[in-house]
Amino acid sequence: MGLGRMHFAVTQDQRPTDIAVKSALDRLSKHGPVVIMLHGYKYDPDLPEADPHRLLFSFAPQSTGKRTTSLPRQLGLCHEGTLAIGFAWRARGSIWRAHRNAARAAHDLAALIRQIRQLAPTRPIHIVAHSLGARVALCALEHLNKGDVGRVILITPAAFECELRKSQQTPAGQTAEIVNVRSKANFLYDLLLWLALPHWGRTMSFGRLRYQNLLDMVIDHDATLTGLETAGFEMTRPNVRICHWSGYLRHDICAVYQALLQRPNTTPLPYLQALIDAKPQRLERDHLGEATIP
Repeated sequence: MGLGRMHFAVTQDQRPTDIAVKSALDRLSKHGPVVIMLHGYKYDPDLPEADPHRLLFSFAPQSTGKRTTSLPRQLGLCHEGTLAIGFAWRARGSIWRAHRNAARAAHDLAALIRQIRQLAPTRPIHIVAHSLGARVALCALEHLNKGDVGRVILITPAAFECELRKSQQTPAGQTAEIVNVRSKANFLYDLLLWLALPHWGRTMSFGRLRYQNLLDMVIDHDATLTGLETAGFEMTRPNVRICHWSGYLRHDICAVYQALLQRPNTTPLPYLQALIDAKPQRLERDHLGEATIP
């Protein structure tokens, strides 16, 4: 575990000390959130060429290429008021092996969240997970308590509806707010996951999901983009047909994530869902609050 620029690098099976975590939390503003980032398939912290701490979670990624980016920068986690935690787990090998290990990694993620919650009982804790990291996040909710997690942004999740349904039956899952980020450009990857694990049923990207605490949006669908523009975001019209990583490479959608993470009180999910669905929806004034988006 390393610390630098309000950033923890945490690895599966390696829990940071209470002293290190408390030191980082004490440097935050009073209400500054903790944002835990989870990578997807093919990363492994034990291999330098596949280490997410070097390639994805770093403020200065040690790689080049079209898919190279700094996830904490994309999420706007560079300022001192936020603690960014990159949680690395072993996601190499076959998809079946990585899928099994995601559930094991969830125990370590839940332990980390409980540790933070014990040291900072009222501080917001959010999760941003890409691809197979979504399974880690959803499984972790099964081991947590009511209110332990605030918002969970699942970017093109390699997870199944049954996993979401199971998480919704847990205390932590019922109080967390879930953002399901789907993409037409990710259809091939969703199909491959379903073909590899057909007995798990439908993936989270095969159709609209409806839960009171869930925002479901297709980020390359015109209705979604128009709805987000109505909310005040500047959106672009992507023309990429096949891409598994656009959900965190696109600056416009990352600006939406930033607002969801930094200003949850002014970005109510039912309001955004109503704009995306383009259907009139009565919103209680005390729920919408003074919504100023972005």
